[in-house]
This record gives sequence, C-alpha cells and structure tokens, in this order.
Amino acid sequence: MIEEIFLLGLGTILNVARDGIIGNTAYALSDKAKIYLKECLKDKKIINDDLQKSVCKSFLVGLKNICDDCLNDIERNRVDRDGFHDPEAIRWLNQKKENLNKNLQNLKTKEYFLQENEVKFLIGDSSSDEFEEVKRKLVKAAIGNDNPPECYKKEIDKTFFLRMCFFFANDIKHDQVISNIIDAKLLTEIADSLQRMTEKAVPDLSIKMDSFYKKMGEVDSTLKEVKIIASEINGNVKTLLNKKENEGIPKTTYRGMRTLFQELCEEYESHKKVKNILIVGDVMLDHKMEGREAEYEEVQFHDLKRVYKLSDKSYESKTLGGAANVAWAFSKVSRVTLIGVIGSDCEGETLVNLCKEPEINFLPIRIPQVMTTTKIYFYSESPRQGEEKSSTRFDREDSDLMESACNDCHDYIITKINEAGDSHNSPIDCIVLKDHEKGMISEKLFKEVSKIAHERKIPLFVDPKYKWRIFNNKGVKIEAILPNIKEASSGIYPKGNIQIRINARESTLLPQNYKTLVDTYPNCGNFIIKADKNGAVILSMNANGMDKEEIKPLPLNKDEFVTGVGCGDVFDAFAIIGILHKHSLEESVLFANFVAGLRTKKPLGVVMSPGEIKQELETESFTKYIIDNERVVNKILELKK
Repeated sequence: MIEEIFLLGLGTILNVARDGIIGNTAYALSDKAKIYLKECLKDKKIINDDLQKSVCKSFLVGLKNICDDCLNDIERNRVDRDGFHDPEAIRWLNQKKENLNKNLQNLKTKEYFLQENEVKFLIGDSSSDEFEEVKRKLVKAAIGNDNPPECYKKEIDKTFFLRMCFFFANDIKHDQVISNIIDAKLLTEIADSLQRMTEKAVPDLSIKMDSFYKKMGEVDSTLKEVKIIASEINGNVKTLLNKKENEGIPKTTYRGMRTLFQELCEEYESHKKVKNILIVGDVMLDHKMEGREAEYEEVQFHDLKRVYKLSDKSYESKTLGGAANVAWAFSKVSRVTLIGVIGSDCEGETLVNLCKEPEINFLPIRIPQVMTTTKIYFYSESPRQGEEKSSTRFDREDSDLMESACNDCHDYIITKINEAGDSHNSPIDCIVLKDHEKGMISEKLFKEVSKIAHERKIPLFVDPKYKWRIFNNKGVKIEAILPNIKEASSGIYPKGNIQIRINARESTLLPQNYKTLVDTYPNCGNFIIKADKNGAVILSMNANGMDKEEIKPLPLNKDEFVTGVGCGDVFDAFAIIGILHKHSLEESVLFANFVAGLRTKKPLGVVMSPGEIKQELETESFTKYIIDNERVVNKILELKK
C-alpha cells in the first residue's frame, strides 16, 4: 500500500520541491533532456530506482523526524509540568522509531523503477484534485491503523507532507545521482518527450513556468493591494477613534467615563482620611539593583564568570513589598494600619522606616529568630546593543521557621489586631488579609480574623496565594477574594495539576472554572480575578445565580511596559476602596484595572496617586480603554442616571 502511494506521490513531491530548483537557464539544455530521455527509454525505464528510493527514504525519515519531535515535546512538558509524562506515548514512539530504522536499512536492498504513468505525474498540476488526493493518501499512510498518540497524529496532519518534501529536496541537493536525475535544466524537456511518447497532450513545463512567474507577478500585485488596504484600515481605525472621541454623548463615550474617573480621583484625594483599612499579612522588603557587566580590565574575576558594577546609587533601591506594598497603595487614598512579622535584622528596620514616609501605621511584630522576608531583584544591562535587560530574583526567606514562630506568637498577633481599631481613634472600615505563604497567614489566624470582622460588622477581603483550603469556611463571610489567574486555578485544582500552569500561561480560566470557583467557596460574595494581559474578571452572585463580567486590559505599546511586579497590589487597593465608597463592582474594578495598567509603565517600587491618574485621562490609551470596555461603561453610566 505504502509503495503504491510512493509511486503516485513522487510527482506531487517533485512539484513542491522543483519550485525552488528550476532557474531561468532551464531552456538551454533541452537537447540534453531529449538525449537523456531516449537513453532511458531503451531500457524500458524512465528513471532509475535511485529516485524511487529517495522518495521512500524521505517518507521514512519524515516519520522518524516527527517521532523525535514528539519525544522531545514530551520530555520538555515533563520538566515544565513537574514530572507529568505519558508513558504509553513514549513507548509507542520509541517502537515506531525502531521500526522506521529497520525499514531504512531494508530500503538499501530494494529495487524500484518508475513507469510512464508515474513520470506523467512528475509534471502534474500541484493545484489539481489528484495532487490533493496524493497528499491525503500520504498522510493516511503515515498515520496508519495502530492507534498512534495524539501528538503524532497532529504533527502528521499538519506538517508531514512538507517535512517529506524537505528531506527529498535535501537528497536532491546532496546526492549527486539524484541531483543528476532531477537536474532542474532537465525537467524542462520531460513534458515534450512524454507528449510525443504517449500521444497525449501534456503541458510543456516551460509554459507552466511562464504561468508560474505570471502568477508570482499577480501575487506581488495582490500584496501591494493588501498593503494599500491595510493602510486604509489603519486610517479607518484612527478615524473611528477620533469619531468616538468627538461624538460628545457622555453616556455612551469615553467622555462620560473620563468625568466619572476624574470624580473618583478627586473623591479619594479629598477624603483620603475617611476610610480606615487594616491589612494583615506577609510583609516584605523589595531590594532592587541594576548594574552593568564589568570589563576584564576593571576587576579581578577570580573564578567568577561575570562581575557587575553598580556605578551610581540611583541604580539601587529598597521599597515596600508584599502586604506592605498593598498598604503603600492604600495610603494614597485612605488611612491604613499594617500588621506583619519581621526579624530583628537590618531589613526589618528598613521596612519600619520605609512605612513612615507614606504615613502607614505599621505595627510590626518582631520575632528575633526569623529573618525579614526580602526579595532581591537584580537587573543587568546587556553589553550588546538591542538586547533587553535580563533580570534575576533572589528570595531571602525561611517560610517554615516563620510559620512555626507565628504559631508560637499567635495570641500576641491576635491582640495586636484587636488593638489596631483604636490606632486612629476611629473604627476600622475593613480588614484585608494578604497571604504570600511566607508563614504568617494560617487557618487558625484566618478564623480569628474573620471572627473579629464579623463582630465589628466590617467586610473582610482576601488576596490568597495557593492554599485556598484555609479560607473555605462556610461559617465565615468573605466580601471578596482577589486572586490572579494562577491563584484562582489553585483554588480549583490540586497542587501540581497541569491545568494550573496552562491557565496561568494563557491568563484565563476554562469556562467551567468560574462556576466551580463560586460553588466551591459559597462563603465568598464576590471574586475579582486579576487576569494579567486579559484584564480582569468579576464573579458575583445575584438572585439569578452567578453573574460574570469581563474587563479588558489597558492597551499599551510594547515599549511602555516596564514591570508587572506590584501591579496586583495597586489593583487590590483601588478595587477595595471603590467598594468601600459604595461604588458598583464594575465601576470599582474598571478603575482599579486602569490604574494597575498604568502601574506597569512604572519601575519596581512605585505606586499611583490620584493626581498622577488624572493626568493619564487625557491620553489615547485611556480613550482606547473606554472603547474596548464600552459595554461595561454604558452599564456603569446607566446606573449613574
């Protein structure tokens, strides 16, 4: 069966391969072609068996190449997926490779020759039904009937024919015998000879090539037209944006939302002392350094491969991280009290001092035996022009020791939380639990904090990490959980499940995941999911069940993006403060998502103030943001009537 397909398929493969072989000098050797063809006909052979063997070889090598790629993909996925692999697929692919190697060995002893009908097909039309039928049969033969793994079938269907053509063309290039047979100049006269021999009308190859070049000219002309159309489309888009910008209908355009966002900025700025926020969680110090690679003449390398120099103190900074960074963002729009655990080290002291400037009421719990959690970011400037900066992070932490120490000091931590309500001589408006799984937030602590929130009748917000089980308490009401995609996936799937990695990579959950999240955590009133490049998703419960609302991201140019580190903390602060000010979920999240997008344009250790946000309301990116979210905008403005 396969050999029959080879005979039929040879011409199809040559049609693909010859496009890159035949040149403008092909016509000069027509006499050589006639002589060669006459010599072949004397022995009743059109082409010797080397050509047929080359086609068979390209078929087998193409299959083997796909097996190798599939095995490599499985190995790569095994590493990415923490040990996940498919043993049955590996067994099948290795067995297939072994059989292919045997077939390649046997190929050397076989003899083949092509008859007239096969040679006719050498100059067949690659756009014909016969051509497509050959491709279909080749793919079918390559897949076979022995239940291959899905990855193999997928690659066969997508790339096998092109791989086979590639390996055949490679034989033409490197094998002198095959090269002589398929000499580009020779192919010009094959059509004429076959026409005389078979007394059938077979189009001359030169005519075909003229047609080919004519079509190439048509393609070039079409491409020019496409460029013109693309330019027109671009102009139409700009016109549409300008039209949107100047429609002047506040309820349906960006103007209504711009006014609303301006009012939010002014509200938060002028009444920033109205709300009192208590944040409990894992505080961290973010230490950033940026340096250039030192030249050999500058330093002694010893056994080091590279040495980096920080030539200016402006290339080093220490800023608030973790729960402390959320507190910093809140300090721009409210009063804030922060409770976190630090060690008796210089990093802990630095954290305390950094909290003073933004007016964070930091109530540190000092435990001498623990180290203050510190994230050390190192950015190296590339010595070669055009390359991006590389970055590395070192985590200075001992989560196990921190967890043990916090358990020992549990009662003292709860006392601090109870006392926090009197810090500003006014009641707390909400509690925010910020968990980074560094050891402070435990199931026991969550129960105590939720009890305090219940007794004081204040909302409880949670920004979780991966251990969601500690928050799954049906007797505790959570106003909102604010995870990112990876964290939300961890609330659905067990640790190590590959879908967590896939969701995080794609910045989205599966459609069924949203309902699963709501059903699994019925004690949570709302889910506000930070979806990175896809914006944000709101899940809320109403009389009709779950309501899902998607917020598109702030559009940015590639060169505007600086870092995503800390953007989620800014998002949390502005989403929660909006809810506390009695704004709708949609309005609060739309604004928070906008601010978080602006934050990506800033370096590590920067938060956004209402004044800075107002300046961004005049930009084109804001206009696009409102247009992208027009449906949500109209919904918000309708509620404001």
